[in-house]
Amino acid sequence: MLAKEIIHQFDIVQESWPIQPNELWLCNNLKKHSLALASLLRTIAGLRSWIGWLKEEYANSRLFHQHARYRKKNNFIPNLQEGDHIITSQEDKAAAVLDFYDNLIGTEYDRERTNNLDTLGYPSFELESLEVPFSEEESLENHKGSTF
Repeated sequence: MLAKEIIHQFDIVQESWPIQPNELWLCNNLKKHSLALASLLRTIAGLRSWIGWLKEEYANSRLFHQHARYRKKNNFIPNLQEGDHIITSQEDKAAAVLDFYDNLIGTEYDRERTNNLDTLGYPSFELESLEVPFSEEESLENHKGSTF
């Protein structure tokens, strides 16, 4: 790729003496565009791979079934330990996970220290108007001239 060669030449020159600001700008832009292109090529390769996989999947092939069995085996949780108790039934595991996250999210505790934000000296703002839903007129007014 020509951009990589130019970047390489800039790097060689830069070891001997400083390059000019416009040359540095060009080198940085070439690096940025080169990285973007490399990322795009990786994305394209990944999508091609995914398309190939989908073709195999819908072909109901042996490879697809092996992969499905592997995913099922990998995603299965054989047991959970809750304290000293080991849970093996599917319903009990589901209940234990639900209870864990319910307790985690719903836990409220008192803090040892609090912050008094008024002492920081920041101005306060009335923000109640931010909770009011947008009207249809505001929405149309903000999107004039834009294309959907």
